Amino acid sequence: MLKRRLVVLVLLLPLLVGVGSGIASVSLGAATPSELLAEPSSAFISLGELPVWQWTATRLKLAAGQRQIGDVYVGKNRLLRVPQPVDGGAIPAAGRKITSLSASTGAPITVAVLPDAALLYESELPASVSLPPERQLLEQLSASLPAGVSGVDLYTTLGDLREENIFYRTDECWTSLGAYYGYAAIARQMGLPAAQKEDFTIRYIEHEALGGLYQNTRYGKRFSESVDLYRPSQGAADAEVTVQNGGKTAAYGGIYRTEYLKTPDFPAVFLGPEAERITVRVPANTTGRRLLLIGDQNAHIAVQFLIRHYDEITVLPTSALTGEIDTAGYQQILILTGCSKLLNIFQ
Repeated sequence: MLKRRLVVLVLLLPLLVGVGSGIASVSLGAATPSELLAEPSSAFISLGELPVWQWTATRLKLAAGQRQIGDVYVGKNRLLRVPQPVDGGAIPAAGRKITSLSASTGAPITVAVLPDAALLYESELPASVSLPPERQLLEQLSASLPAGVSGVDLYTTLGDLREENIFYRTDECWTSLGAYYGYAAIARQMGLPAAQKEDFTIRYIEHEALGGLYQNTRYGKRFSESVDLYRPSQGAADAEVTVQNGGKTAAYGGIYRTEYLKTPDFPAVFLGPEAERITVRVPANTTGRRLLLIGDQNAHIAVQFLIRHYDEITVLPTSALTGEIDTAGYQQILILTGCSKLLNIFQ
């Protein structure tokens, strides 16, 4: 009998913690009891695996008044990864590489570095959370760009729109709406006629999309989101996508990989995960232009807007900046990546 009671107690522990955490987190503005009561069912399914213990540990911390789980902070309206301090030489190193790239090509280069969400939503962080001087680093990078390379101030562009749904709440990437606003600013800088939102047919796919920050904390189911696909009047459906990675090549029709929609890597619905080389061709386009796009998953999300301006877009990962890049045959080069991603490769 005693053994049976112990087994029952162990099985009920996550639920009891969830209830306590829910009560505590109400005062923290982080969750409601109903949200936390709704989560144990999925936790029990994975009993005996790591996720249930992550889930329980998170709620114990929330019950104790803590809102930071590892390097992820539970904000009022989102999960935020707290950027780590960076080496002071990262920005000069990035600037030197971009200068070298500019000297090797006649194509104009545009640099658009996306600030970390924590910088835009710093008001959701307590004063005790110290952020690296990211804004100053972005200004330093912009000032170091050589002639022939233009910068786009995405911090100001997005900062003015932070109350809109421009970043996912459980992942580090910008949403399609955030990418649209970024694209509009980038297009103006690159001399492209930016499309209006009315030029797109928007498909809103609402579901409980739980991203990488949720996977790290096992918290945030109330932050359900939608993945929005902006389909231009022409181009996206007819695109031919070739992915080269690890010595393998795969071909796809269209730029959307909907099989990723209900996975933790749901931003990969746009072109798929980062790869060594992704080529997007639009046979119907007759612009005579090819774009070399260097960046992370945020750049992938922006392709749904950039596609209307080019016959072909080649996408390379941010890490390609550390090696030699063949720029022959491209009329324009765009570096579009998150600030942490850029700094980390030059640490």
